[in-house]
Amino acid sequence: MKIILFLFFVAFSFLSRAQTYKVDIIHINDVHAKIDNFGKLSSYIEACKKECDTVFVFSAGDLFSGNPIVDQYSYKGYPIIDLMNKTGFLASAIGNHEFDYGQEGLNSLAKDASFKFLCLNMNTDNAVFKNYEKKMELNLTNDFHIVVSGIIHRGKNGIPESHPDKIKGILFAKEKKALKNFIKQNNNYDLFILLSHLGLDKDSVIVKHLNKPDIIIGGHTHSIISKTTFYNKTLITQAGDDLDYIGKISLEFEGKKLIKKTSELIFTDSITSDNPKMQHLIDKYNNDENLLSVINTIADSISGLDELGSLMTDAVTSRYGCDVAFQNNGGIRIPKFEQGEVKMKDIYMLDPFGNNVYVYEMNIKQVKSLIRFSYNEKEKSLLQTSGIKYKVLVDNNEKLKDIIISDYDGNEIEENKILKIGMNSYIASTYKFKYIKQISISRASTAELLIQYIANNNELNYHKVKRVAVEIR
Repeated sequence: MKIILFLFFVAFSFLSRAQTYKVDIIHINDVHAKIDNFGKLSSYIEACKKECDTVFVFSAGDLFSGNPIVDQYSYKGYPIIDLMNKTGFLASAIGNHEFDYGQEGLNSLAKDASFKFLCLNMNTDNAVFKNYEKKMELNLTNDFHIVVSGIIHRGKNGIPESHPDKIKGILFAKEKKALKNFIKQNNNYDLFILLSHLGLDKDSVIVKHLNKPDIIIGGHTHSIISKTTFYNKTLITQAGDDLDYIGKISLEFEGKKLIKKTSELIFTDSITSDNPKMQHLIDKYNNDENLLSVINTIADSISGLDELGSLMTDAVTSRYGCDVAFQNNGGIRIPKFEQGEVKMKDIYMLDPFGNNVYVYEMNIKQVKSLIRFSYNEKEKSLLQTSGIKYKVLVDNNEKLKDIIISDYDGNEIEENKILKIGMNSYIASTYKFKYIKQISISRASTAELLIQYIANNNELNYHKVKRVAVEIR
């Protein structure tokens, strides 16, 4: 009798194990063209495939802008597409920086990608960009059906945080409404995975109202969600940025029933092995002699928004003879230039977007309207500047009361004084302000101006330079 019970237990255990099915979902987000860790990513995926029945690989968007090796490649953006193809990605959300090379550029890259670009709240009927899909369907061998889609954030002005000129003709639907409609039209699936480029705050709000999707792989806010986190019944995860982390979601099934969902982050530097073929390709891309060439040397580091912003705006005033220039903080993409050699690569790390310069004739009152818009509408952000200093005066609740503009010696400038003002094309296209007339638009990019300015100035010193401030009164 004991032998019969033992054999029954063994048989039951074997059948239970036979019915168990495991899926790993590997995910990244906001890589911003950082390719150096793709060798480790590839090695990690290979290890997962040896231990798991099925492995899917996804991205939650913002593949581009942040590494000149990718952004300044002869075919802009292609190196990261090439590496993702070879790593086995299935799909990526479309982030706001996917449009940085323009719609024709994204069309071409999407065509050369072996994975799908997904977005459910975008309409491109009247736009150049076409190579994306609303969803993709995955069927597991246990007859379990998965639908995957993507979504992009929509700002106050009805568009993502992209250069308006690069998304002309594209309509972006309100996120919650578009997602609700998608769920209604796709309700015959066992699991809904959303590759979201909304940001963690919006992701968590949406699931409160909809109780869907089942899984959100997030991006945009560069959040680090290191362990399994549920909002209502939705598992939400995000893996930082720059491929510093790799996300893994583990699904466990008994037959067709999903019995467990967990998530974790793997610190990429903790992975000790690289895929040799992948690393060889990365090294080949990184060996760009032009980007490694030295422009000049600096005696002291240039760090922080104030110092770097002052440097960038000085390059504009120097080249175009402007009285004043402005630079938005969001366009300053690295924390510092280290003391010593400044290379071409460093410039494009600082300023990767390819903006050109718009020059206007404006009086001081109109300049104040520009500064006011930046503070009120851009999360209390101050525009960095050259040619003037200014203070934003606020009350105890940080509400703007007044703006005082002066020369470098502290002499206040009268409101009717007319000046020649330079700014990058992103500010010119997205900020609301008044001006007397537009004078010119440069052919050279702001990065090219900066390269020339640094090359021609051997004694650059921006130590503790600070031209803008907020003061409570």
